[in-house]
Amino acid sequence: MSFARALRIDTKELGIVSLGENLLGTQTRLYQEIQLGLQEGVHEFVTLKSRQIGSSTFTLALDMYFINKYQGISAGLVTQDEKTRGDFRTKLQLYRAGLPEEWHREVIDDNRDQLVLDNGSRLSMMVAGTTTRAGGSKLGRSGALTVCHSTETAFYGDPNNIHSLRSSFAEKNPHRFYHWESTANGFNHFHDMWLEAKKATTQRAIFIGWWANEFYRVNRNSQIFDVYWGQKGKLTNTERTYVKDVKKLYGYDIDAEQIAWYRWKGSEDITDENMLNQEFPTTEEIAFIASGSAFFRTLPITECIKRLNGEEDPSTYRIETGTSFIETRVSPCNVKKATLKVWAEPVPGAYYVLGCDPAYASSEWADFSAISLWRCWYNRIEQVAEFASRETPTHAVAWILAYLAGFYGNCSVNIEVNGPGISVLAELQNLKRAAHSKFEGDKPDAIRQVVRYMRQYIYKRIDTRNAGSSLLHTKTTEEVKERFMNGFRDYFERGMCVIHSRDLVEEMKKVVREGSGAPGAPAGRNDDRAVAAGLAIMCWNDQMRVKLLGEGIIWRDMVETPKTDPRNVAEALVQNYFRKIGIVPELDGVPPPKKTVAVGRPKWSVARSGSNVSVRRES
Repeated sequence: MSFARALRIDTKELGIVSLGENLLGTQTRLYQEIQLGLQEGVHEFVTLKSRQIGSSTFTLALDMYFINKYQGISAGLVTQDEKTRGDFRTKLQLYRAGLPEEWHREVIDDNRDQLVLDNGSRLSMMVAGTTTRAGGSKLGRSGALTVCHSTETAFYGDPNNIHSLRSSFAEKNPHRFYHWESTANGFNHFHDMWLEAKKATTQRAIFIGWWANEFYRVNRNSQIFDVYWGQKGKLTNTERTYVKDVKKLYGYDIDAEQIAWYRWKGSEDITDENMLNQEFPTTEEIAFIASGSAFFRTLPITECIKRLNGEEDPSTYRIETGTSFIETRVSPCNVKKATLKVWAEPVPGAYYVLGCDPAYASSEWADFSAISLWRCWYNRIEQVAEFASRETPTHAVAWILAYLAGFYGNCSVNIEVNGPGISVLAELQNLKRAAHSKFEGDKPDAIRQVVRYMRQYIYKRIDTRNAGSSLLHTKTTEEVKERFMNGFRDYFERGMCVIHSRDLVEEMKKVVREGSGAPGAPAGRNDDRAVAAGLAIMCWNDQMRVKLLGEGIIWRDMVETPKTDPRNVAEALVQNYFRKIGIVPELDGVPPPKKTVAVGRPKWSVARSGSNVSVRRES
């Protein structure tokens, strides 16, 4: 901080002042977050910021600090275009001219490409560009970097620049420092970097909202305050939610003067709500706005994420398949390697539905095979398990689908049968035939155990009563996808569809409606989990709800899904069930099972009295 106090800067609001003695609230918050990270041994930071918060002023000062403080530092400053590089170079020259003697270093070379000091340190000034360059990325190829400051990373045209730069980073130098800072620019590579930093142990994600800038408010005696708050102003429902979120997530209280400023900003300056959320986000969740028209509304998505933040982590496994059905292996593993996540055990007598979107079935860039499994009531559908993998071949997707449906029991299955989906369906049919055959190889008893309770979804056009037009499962067209994605959204926003997968929510945020086409992720992005969930919900709505109502399987507020003990899930899923059907799991360090979870059909009795029929569930 002594360097910041010595540094003289030219500010928009205060003129030429000492940086250290006039830090904005946003700059102070950024400084504190970086300090906390460094104290915890973190050397790489990803900052999601609002516009016009003094971030460039502070981060350029950090660049100057490192090359002036330490000898032999190789630093890099990366901008999105030539103009920004020129502006930053001018600002750095002004910084250097205002430094006191104790911080002054002799300049050996200063041009548009680099600044070299007499202590052996240099700052290379690079341009990433806003378009993809022929021949690939060359950033970071000239040598190793001890310090790197990447500004407006979200606007780089070639995401490979990120990988190229990271490959040049030092890994052991105690003075290493890497900072990626940017406003949001939709669900692109920077969004992926942000999510990665949120999960990583060696990175720190920092959010700097508009409310931390003390200049983003209006005086109570001003006309703007009178128009946009008034004498008896009160928060809207959306504003009330945001104020609570900021207090809970960041420990900051937004006041009426700031609300009045934000209302003015959205009414008279940036009138597009999505653009306002992107440029001046209140929370990190609403910063990333997809291009086109977002399909799922921001507020329900935000409320879902808040609920997920309070939930326990799922049990996680990795499923690996061999050359035959019986060679499958299931191993408990950490979340980064997991292909299967489980939130709830099977409940005897419960009904389940499963949606499956094999890789490249719903679109040419949908490279994940996704399976989404849900427990069903007449008025509620709740996620219990999810499988997603880029590596699983088509026939193995059918096997895993059969395992999960057999494990949960009473499970209706809906498969996307475009392209590779036909192969999944064909392999399921092979399994059913094998379950009734006697041959050497796969065990018929094992296969019979997984397919006995599986019910296949029968698709019928909603505009026909002709049973002859029925098909097994779903072949997605624009019309069909429009239907099941709208059903998914409606049940989700009504609170009847309870999601537990963060990965699914992240895909939902990327789903947009572009032109007259059906809702989906933009080209190059994934919506596999969302499509699988939509197929499951379509099956529940079309094929199961009437039956569930007739059997009295209705969710009521006083009824709760049993809490899941991860150890019980591991015992039931990994040991008892797969051992029972002949698949020996790899159980390094996992204790032997203590109990067996029974899976079977519910027992019902039917009583008739004249023309009346009553159905009762037996205990």
